[in-house]
Amino acid sequence: MTGRIYFILGMTFITGMFTGAYLYVTSFAPDYQKDDIEEVSEIEFRLQGEEYGGCQRTGSCSSFTLENNRRYVFETPAGRMGGEDSKVKGKLDKNMHEDLLLVVESVRWDSLIVRSEKTCSSYIDGNDYRYLLTYQGEQISLDTCGTVFGSSDAAKSFAQLWESLENPTSVNGSDSSFEDMLHERFRGSE
Repeated sequence: MTGRIYFILGMTFITGMFTGAYLYVTSFAPDYQKDDIEEVSEIEFRLQGEEYGGCQRTGSCSSFTLENNRRYVFETPAGRMGGEDSKVKGKLDKNMHEDLLLVVESVRWDSLIVRSEKTCSSYIDGNDYRYLLTYQGEQISLDTCGTVFGSSDAAKSFAQLWESLENPTSVNGSDSSFEDMLHERFRGSE
């Protein structure tokens, strides 16, 4: 082989190396990079709730996730009764969100995690609730069954949140107020 062939082979190898490196950096690597995952320490507020107990028999236990920006996702599986799974996305009323944050800020969570001997609703075919609260970078696991949390004011506030998320028309208060405003405006012009 002559020097010219060695030169051509060497330049082909170097060109292939640079082309491969360019394609890896611009198209392959970004697909496998996980920049969208939030670290727990970066989360200001997130509340995740899960229902369990008697609803597990029918496979219809609900769950929700509420983010700091007031956006929530409420999921209810259809279960064994048929039908379709329900997944409701929305935005929580500002006043309700602020009240919830006040409760979260004012409670000493370490005192509510203490075990309790109280009988749970889920023992007698009722429902209990598990929560994963992430607040200012700390994660707190709460359960209405077997802990002091179950009979606390915080649990009652979270129960009100469940009720409002199960009925989304009451969560977005803006729909009804907008509707009321339209009725007032057009009735007033008659």
